[in-house]
Amino acid sequence: MGVTKVWAAARARLQDELGWIRTRPWLDELALRSCEPAEAVLEAASAPARDQALAQQAAIARALAEVLGRPVPVRVVHRRSRAARPPKGAAEPAADEPAEVHLGSDRVSESFELSSFLTGPKNEVPLRFARHVVDAPGRYCPVVFYGESGTGKTHLLQGIVNGYRRRYPGRRVVYTSSDRFARQLSFMARKRLGGRFRELYREADLLVLEDVQDLAGKEASERELTFTLDHLQAQGRQVVLSSTCLPRHINYVERSLGDRLTGGLTVPLEPPDRETRLSIVKARTAALSLPLDDQVLELLTSGLEASVRELLCALTQLDAHRRHVGCRLDLPTVRRILSEMLRGRTEVASLDGVCDFVATRLGIGEEQLRGGSRRPQVARARQVAMALARELTGLTLREVGTFFGQRSCASVHAAQHKVAALRQEDPRIREVWEAACARFTREPAPQV
Repeated sequence: MGVTKVWAAARARLQDELGWIRTRPWLDELALRSCEPAEAVLEAASAPARDQALAQQAAIARALAEVLGRPVPVRVVHRRSRAARPPKGAAEPAADEPAEVHLGSDRVSESFELSSFLTGPKNEVPLRFARHVVDAPGRYCPVVFYGESGTGKTHLLQGIVNGYRRRYPGRRVVYTSSDRFARQLSFMARKRLGGRFRELYREADLLVLEDVQDLAGKEASERELTFTLDHLQAQGRQVVLSSTCLPRHINYVERSLGDRLTGGLTVPLEPPDRETRLSIVKARTAALSLPLDDQVLELLTSGLEASVRELLCALTQLDAHRRHVGCRLDLPTVRRILSEMLRGRTEVASLDGVCDFVATRLGIGEEQLRGGSRRPQVARARQVAMALARELTGLTLREVGTFFGQRSCASVHAAQHKVAALRQEDPRIREVWEAACARFTREPAPQV
């Protein structure tokens, strides 16, 4: 695959992960100059584009690794125009040294509001603390939201910024990434403008810093953040940070920084459970006027468990196909559209797989489903398993009946009719049926 195609595929992944709003200002000014096994070199057309690319260097590396099938170190350089070259005989600046790093707060998306942060049992508490930061700033300082990628940290932090600016319009807010914090400090120190740097951060009424784990190993930046935290706390100001893990588990050179970060309020963000994912999908489909039946909803909530970002990306793809391709979004079509995202998360139905799935969902042992018990609870679960096996495997009545305790063809046929009625009457049976249809793909028809 050529460099152009590699970068086109990586760009698409970056836009899916970070969103169009966050990539629009700089991604178009970035090009992949070379891609060798030892290093991938990206060239930025402007210094601001280079700064943004450096801030998202980890995301760029992930996108390139997904395309290439292997990890590759990434270096970002600034392309200098011929007019900007130094006179002959003058020292040539380093290719990877930014022309300038601008002091100032990063832009915040207006779409990220605390009111639009969808909650479930696992993330209701973080939302309450985020609202408390806006309602009573300075009471807990610092506040650190930590969790894996895709758990909603950026949404909460930018929602806090938007809410704070509306409530206190005259106060100063600084929002940036930890990587940009470190690069600003380094640039201003070289220019002997450290006072301007400290004025920006230590005069903030609200300081919001993303991905504080990125400062690990940058001793000067760690020390500067420690002093900044001490100053803002003494002034009764508010500091909010995000991290991928609990700060005490980050290997900081400046040990006191970890103590200060855990000395306030640490709030974990866990991956969304099924109920939360379902509420997110329903809210998003309603906003998009996207008609999806229950089986498709089950496929999305059960098959895509990695992150909220992945769920939203899947819904964007479905909406684009509906609008521009005009396809009907039934279960087979959705499986085809999302085949790459679902790869490895669904399996071809088998008697053993269906039996294990029903046993787990309905709390019945597999040996009971395949045994002779006539207890009503076991008999009903066995009927569901036999009906699903007929629906998903394409096996004959005799083959299914033999597997489930030597049942007759008539028993399997009766189970199919009985479960068809139960799906209309019993929500639990209907949920198990839809979950199984989302979990398993049907056995392909034999070639004639």
